[in-house]
Amino acid sequence: MSCATVTILYPSGSDIHFDMSYYLSSHMPMLLKSWKSYGLTNYTVSKPAEGPYVCICYLNFSSFEGFKNASEGPERKAIREDVQNYTNSKVVLVPAEVVGSV
Repeated sequence: MSCATVTILYPSGSDIHFDMSYYLSSHMPMLLKSWKSYGLTNYTVSKPAEGPYVCICYLNFSSFEGFKNASEGPERKAIREDVQNYTNSKVVLVPAEVVGSV
């Protein structure tokens, strides 16, 4: 069983708002608390200097199966509903099995 990284991309645009303060102080702690039992070990949030994204987040899970279970769990609804509290950007999820790292 290998670990997984889920990349969450938030596309930018002239009509897009993103409340980074809310994201870091409320949404991400809720997500960590909700998904820790599924194997979410940590996360990294990046604010690109430029480019097509307003925010990029990396979720690290101890297993790909753990991510699948988290994304299908009952906590999913509250996490998805909270998105409207910090952005109107269309969330893009890129789940991946980690096949190498240093």
